Amino acid sequence: MASLMNAIRRATTTATLFTKFNSIINHYHRHHPNNNRLATAAAACLSSSRLPLRRPLSSTTMYEENCTITAHGGSFTRCDEFPIRRGTCDRYMENPFQVSGPRGAYEVKKLEEGLFVRMEMPGIEKEDLKLRVEYGNVFVSGEGRRESEHEDSGRSYSANIELSSSSFEPRNITAELKNGVLRMLIPLAKNFESANGSSEIKCS
Repeated sequence: MASLMNAIRRATTTATLFTKFNSIINHYHRHHPNNNRLATAAAACLSSSRLPLRRPLSSTTMYEENCTITAHGGSFTRCDEFPIRRGTCDRYMENPFQVSGPRGAYEVKKLEEGLFVRMEMPGIEKEDLKLRVEYGNVFVSGEGRRESEHEDSGRSYSANIELSSSSFEPRNITAELKNGVLRMLIPLAKNFESANGSSEIKCS
């Protein structure tokens, strides 16, 4: 435990390090539900560090499984961090021509079988889409083609999904792109296993 505490104290530069430790704490809590010593100590270390956290930490919030969607399009990069149990939807990129149906450029829901993610990517075909998983994070990118001589270029997209949880298996993700809408299901993990390496995901 001492080595983990020292590593947490050094986690002062990136939020990615925090999510990795949060995953470890979640795993520890599931196997030792009546021992809060590690979580309480880790929360104290992180709260007193220089890591720019968005809210105060307690041993309870250390157990909460979070997800962060980072959208690299638009005029600036946007990060949407939310509790997985609650889910989220885009509150900014509303299509002014849409009359009904799911709104926003993306939507995330926790289901019994896993985490459902919907992303709108108009102008992208399956052959234009790239999906890869690196150390538990899902990276999505698409390079659309110019469909008319009157257009300057095709549309391009870039986003990544960072899971602060060991409850899901991103490597076994299933993805479908239809009519410019990408739908993904990140299944629940059957066993705890550290997410290492990278892999390409096929889209149907």
